Amino acid sequence: MSQTPFSTPFAISSEAGGLWIGPADNPSSRTRLHLKGANWAGFQADGCPFRAPGAHLSDHVDFLVQHSFNAVRLALSAAWVNGNWLASSACAEYAGMPTLAVLDDTLGHLRDAGIFAVLDIHTVE
Repeated sequence: MSQTPFSTPFAISSEAGGLWIGPADNPSSRTRLHLKGANWAGFQADGCPFRAPGAHLSDHVDFLVQHSFNAVRLALSAAWVNGNWLASSACAEYAGMPTLAVLDDTLGHLRDAGIFAVLDIHTVE
């Protein structure tokens, strides 16, 4: 099965000590990019993006959008990602799902909300 390469609808560049973002089809029409980020812990320990009993991903994404966040750091465990283990029972709607499916769904929700994701291999074990 062949996958279509992922492309972004925007272009990002670094110049004059700052980040700039503009439409992919017209990068000269750019503006300065200011990142306002949050840290989500959980993937490195449980195989899900956060550890809040009863919380759902959409609640977290809605909060980020409502408060003008545009970036999230996801702390990952190399072992969880490489092993594609099943997410723990602490992962609400993701409990029992393979880690890569959880990561894919999480990244899709963030992308659809216009939020950048920084993937951090936080632990190797």
